[in-house]
Amino acid sequence: MNIATKVESVAAVSRLQEQLRNGKFVVTAELTPPVSGDARGFVERGFGLRDLVTAINITDGAGAKAHMSSLVAAHFLLDAGIEPILQLTCRDRNRIALQSDLLSAAASGVRNLLMLRGDDPSAGDQPDAMPVFDLDPRRLLETARLLRDKSELPSGRKVAGSAPFFLGAADNPIDPAPGWQPAGWAAPDAAHRAKRMISSEVVHIDQALKTPQFYQLWIVLCFNVTAGIGVLSVAKTMMTEIFGTTLPGIVDGSFAATYVVMISVFNMTGRFFWASISDFIGRRATYWIFFTLGIALYLSIPYCAHHVSVSPSVLWLIYFYAATMIIFTMYGGGFATIPAYLADIFGIRFVGGIHGRLLTAWSTAGVLGPLAITSLRKSASAAAIADLAAKVDPRAFEATFGAGLDQLQALVAQKTVTIAKLMEIAPAGTVDPTSSLYNTTMYLMAVLLGIALLCNAAMRPVDSRHHMRAG
Repeated sequence: MNIATKVESVAAVSRLQEQLRNGKFVVTAELTPPVSGDARGFVERGFGLRDLVTAINITDGAGAKAHMSSLVAAHFLLDAGIEPILQLTCRDRNRIALQSDLLSAAASGVRNLLMLRGDDPSAGDQPDAMPVFDLDPRRLLETARLLRDKSELPSGRKVAGSAPFFLGAADNPIDPAPGWQPAGWAAPDAAHRAKRMISSEVVHIDQALKTPQFYQLWIVLCFNVTAGIGVLSVAKTMMTEIFGTTLPGIVDGSFAATYVVMISVFNMTGRFFWASISDFIGRRATYWIFFTLGIALYLSIPYCAHHVSVSPSVLWLIYFYAATMIIFTMYGGGFATIPAYLADIFGIRFVGGIHGRLLTAWSTAGVLGPLAITSLRKSASAAAIADLAAKVDPRAFEATFGAGLDQLQALVAQKTVTIAKLMEIAPAGTVDPTSSLYNTTMYLMAVLLGIALLCNAAMRPVDSRHHMRAG
């Protein structure tokens, strides 16, 4: 944004340029022209965005597929009082046609231009189409600037009228020039690629959704995150309920708060640690560790909770603390390694878009995890209360709560009866069930990780029919 404030001190030619120059936060949207000879629906979509954005990007042959001309679509938006950003790609037109489009844009009143290379035709629905690329975006920008600043074409021909453009281009700083590689880096050989399941092929983003590998990775991410976020959402409460009653001298509010802070630390640490480890052992092997170790840790938590309730010891607290911290490193590690796993399976070219679609697994897990753990805890709590109520003296129950056992459900709903209050009148030797409230949840998380383990174990290279063709 700051670059836009350094342009020459001339009057802004568009609202977009003016707001950028004034340092304002700018929001734009993108519309794809219709595959239609009728622009009414397209303009209606523009009206829906007009008051929400500064300007609207109009794509040019998006996805290497035929659409209404971006120039014509921009003209329709202008007529409707909506400011467009005209995208011009170098894929479909030679320099003569592009220069004609620049002149037409100026005559139509289009001021904002975005120069792009354009998607490769092999990514579209007519992969045999011949790409042009007579100019690249840099030279197209030079042409537009020459037209704007000197009113002439590259051939030297003078142009009547003015072309007051606000010019822009797109850059991908993580996409290096062809053949570039870091100093001292050697590309993995075929044997290494096969062992680590690293593909040298490219799968288009739309084709990725037609492969079983995408849905296997979706389950892998979803269930790994579900298991982690489920515990994360109740971590402080779980620590307090399991250990607060058995080790009250150690586990208090301050201890539980510190525990939550350490969760963030280990979550972040896991992202660096597991991402680095995966570069050496491969992504598939890393997820083997996530799931096998995760299953063992989740299954061990109920065992730990049971023993600390029967025989309170700080050793069980140390174990629980360490086990959950390892779980949280793998939760963070799952996020950090999944983009690389996608790149290994589908190639690096479209990994950003494929990763964006895979993140629906994260949003699903964000609902499933907390919902599962709270629902199961609620059921476990109700069962524990019913079990304790069956053990207490009915007279003591009525004296304590002012109602008989036949009113148990109503008293629980009013939060008059709780596990802690029942334990006060329970027979001597009764084990407090509070520490076991999360057992069912831990077993469920282990099952989910088991399913993810199977999906990871079944991972194979993408079938060649899904690979992009060269040329």
